[in-house]
Amino acid sequence: DTSGIAGRFEALFREVEEEPEGFFLKLQILIADIVTELFRMVVSSQGIRCACGAPVKSVDAFRAERLVRFVEENYQRDISLADAAGILFLSPRQINRLMKKELSCTFHDYLLRYRLAVAVRLLKEGSLSIEAAAYRAGFSSHYYMYQVFRHFGMETPGQIQLGQNR
Repeated sequence: DTSGIAGRFEALFREVEEEPEGFFLKLQILIADIVTELFRMVVSSQGIRCACGAPVKSVDAFRAERLVRFVEENYQRDISLADAAGILFLSPRQINRLMKKELSCTFHDYLLRYRLAVAVRLLKEGSLSIEAAAYRAGFSSHYYMYQVFRHFGMETPGQIQLGQNR
């Protein structure tokens, strides 16, 4: 045993038997270490070359992607900055700082822009009323959706819908 795996297994069994403080964390570390060493042994014995490097993306980029997925999956619900903060275990302030850095807008602005894009797509399809499109896009009412369209300087939902019916 040139790689010391037997010693790692002995340490693992000792941790299980004695259960000292923090033993579960130590078990996870030992198991990861054993798996890594076994992987290296198999790869080297097979003559395989792995191009395994550190992740290219930053932690903030991964977090921003997770927030974008959260919005895409939940935009129809009444979600808030606190909900977004909860999924990443960050404060609402940290979430907005992260969103500003990675996407150049706050969480709320991103959510509104996403809902607007969905509403525009639904209105252009023309099969739904303005009220139904607002509800499907996650707005609390079509009145609020009108306000958001106006805030972002867009055509009104009625104009978008009429533009498709010409």
